[in-house]
Amino acid sequence: MRTYITRLRTPLLGITIFASLASANGEIRCGIEEPVAGWNSNGDTIFEVPNDGPAVLGKTISEWSAIWWQWALGIKVSNNPMLDKTGHFCDEGQQGPVWFLAGVWGGGSAERTCTVPSGMHIFFPIANNIWVDTAMDMAGTEETDCRIYATAFPSSVSGELEATLDGNPIIFDPETPMIWSQSPAFSATYPQQHVFNIFADRKPFDPDDFTGYPTFSDGFWIILPPLEAGEHELHFGAGEAQDVTYHLTVE
Repeated sequence: MRTYITRLRTPLLGITIFASLASANGEIRCGIEEPVAGWNSNGDTIFEVPNDGPAVLGKTISEWSAIWWQWALGIKVSNNPMLDKTGHFCDEGQQGPVWFLAGVWGGGSAERTCTVPSGMHIFFPIANNIWVDTAMDMAGTEETDCRIYATAFPSSVSGELEATLDGNPIIFDPETPMIWSQSPAFSATYPQQHVFNIFADRKPFDPDDFTGYPTFSDGFWIILPPLEAGEHELHFGAGEAQDVTYHLTVE
């Protein structure tokens, strides 16, 4: 198990909250294997895929990332925080000791206002990617393949990854480092009006096309300890792919 803490500006390729899907027909079979290497846009092997992080409230960052995706994918389009431009749905589906904040599904910008209960940790992705190994995917797919697909970030995040809290950089702060982590295999339950259908140029996907299938995520995450009561401004971005500002009220 390895934990990667970014200490330099990161020119890795990536995209915020985007899921890759293959189109071949066949049975899905993501066997259980150890993570292997990922590649850059030239096909060069550049890193060993991390799959863990420090424990926070009894769970690693990789485990929290899977729970975050289950939260995000389980909310219908009309009130999904990933598609919310204003923060009106910030509290949708929140439960437990960690408050989830969203990027923008498929990339883009948003400026949101959100009230967070005091005493909550705050968890969010600067850039992340998933692979859902559905029945539409190629037969005989191994977990190694699925994990590599999850690391195949498009070039829209060819710039710096950044995050600030109240104007102060936080990704290099040892108390709030940006963690590069890959999730364990997980599955999600999708609503009838789920987020994949905003990309569909065909008959809408049925929730059963995705619900229960093995899913893998790779991304860059930050978990903040509980903030002091009052007003805070959180900003995070990933090159040209994503730019998000949260105006937070902790009470």
